Amino acid sequence: MKNIFCKSIIAWIVCTSFLIRANGQSMDETFTLALQQYAEGNYDYASELAQRVMFFDTDYKYIPGCDLLVAKCYMQKKEFTLAANFFEKAFSNNTNDSIRTECLFDKASCHLLQREYNFALTELLTIRDKHLQPNTTKKKNLFLAVTYYYLNEFELSKLNMLAIDALDSLETKKIDQLYLQNDKLTKRYKPKTARIMSLIIPGSGQMYAGDYKNGINSLLLVAAFSYLGYTVVVNGTLGDAIISILPWLQRYYYGSSQKAEIICRDKLQYERNKLIQNYLKQL
Repeated sequence: MKNIFCKSIIAWIVCTSFLIRANGQSMDETFTLALQQYAEGNYDYASELAQRVMFFDTDYKYIPGCDLLVAKCYMQKKEFTLAANFFEKAFSNNTNDSIRTECLFDKASCHLLQREYNFALTELLTIRDKHLQPNTTKKKNLFLAVTYYYLNEFELSKLNMLAIDALDSLETKKIDQLYLQNDKLTKRYKPKTARIMSLIIPGSGQMYAGDYKNGINSLLLVAAFSYLGYTVVVNGTLGDAIISILPWLQRYYYGSSQKAEIICRDKLQYERNKLIQNYLKQL
């Protein structure tokens, strides 16, 4: 079986090499076809062709371009981890500074789309400002502003947003309004306040965060177990209530406060995300 497997692999390599080098396509033709397939939206086939060229490119002539093409294919297919890996390879294998810079931007985009904001920041800070064109500098400032925003570093985010070139007074006013609204959201949704509220009145913290369904559910559950505990004490003993009811009451009482904090934090992040996305759509 082992010999058969080895022979099959060798046969595949020989056949593929024959297809590329002999009467079939040359590597140049195969790479051109891969680019064409990418342009037509056939990302799986384009990636397959590019990786086939990479396998046989012993002269290292096509590998930098193939790395970039495969990365873009994975990006289009929303396979961002694989895309980031190939953008890293493309960055390492290319000598052109513009291409290397775009690889870093694309890799940062992959991390942002996966909410890996610290990784995205690392890639962006790797981009050197020394030889950047004005449009690239603007792009870097915008990427940094968005990344810092998602990291809740709002002062740094605003500084990078304002550093974008050629901002008129109207655009500056929009930026000021964006961060003013963000400050209002921070004051409106306070996770610790939600937790304390639910410790005082179970479910009130969830309602404070706008989740009335979970708030009412928590209130009714704690009330039900409180009443059940009272009934056990009246008709039985305090010990019976402590053993049978108290663990459940504690679970739902403290669970309500913890859940309120989580719900409020998620609500705050959701509103912040919506705010920045609405602003970016206007650019």
